Amino acid sequence: MDRPGDSQKPSSAPPAPVKEVPPSWRSLYLILYNFVSASLWGAVLGRVVLIAGLHGWRNVFIGNDEFVRWVQTAAGMEVVHSLVGMYTSKRLDGRGPMLI
Repeated sequence: MDRPGDSQKPSSAPPAPVKEVPPSWRSLYLILYNFVSASLWGAVLGRVVLIAGLHGWRNVFIGNDEFVRWVQTAAGMEVVHSLVGMYTSKRLDGRGPMLI
């Protein structure tokens, strides 16, 4: 639009109406999964702060070890989601989805 012949005027056609699409079950599931995942990692942080404040830093691992292992196991579901095509991840250079 930097050439002299390019028009800077808006088109005279009315804009197309935006059609609202209800969320799919897949997107609702991913929203729920992300909410639960964020809540669990927040609980991990809370437990670290609480245990460190009450019992000292030396006891944080002992008090959090098993819980963190379960949270990390649940976080492994992201690999499953990616493998079954629940969502696509962008390439690091921003050129689109990564194909394996």
